[in-house]
Amino acid sequence: MVSLSPQELKAKQESGSFFTLVDLQDADAYAHRHIPGAVHMEPSSTCNEDCARLLKDKDADIVLYGAFDELGKGALVAEVLEKAGYSHVFRLSGGFMGWMEAGFSVEHGVES
Repeated sequence: MVSLSPQELKAKQESGSFFTLVDLQDADAYAHRHIPGAVHMEPSSTCNEDCARLLKDKDADIVLYGAFDELGKGALVAEVLEKAGYSHVFRLSGGFMGWMEAGFSVEHGVES
């Protein structure tokens, strides 16, 4: 899996290119704060319902992040995605904390 720095992710957001940013933190952490534009997916997901609902284009870029640099269970999600035919799976180097340390904005609360 290829890594993106927080700066590369920010540039990707600003470029307007289509990609899906997936937050793999627990639901409470996501509800508290997350990177703008991120959707939440449980790291224990087997990718059945969540993938069909959130990740419709198997050729689009998907960027995964957890709380820190280590994806932990998220590495399993990445493996499942790749086996399911998703060909452009990335991880955010430094995770959510790396994003914050870079000084980028976060969203608070869950949008309805």
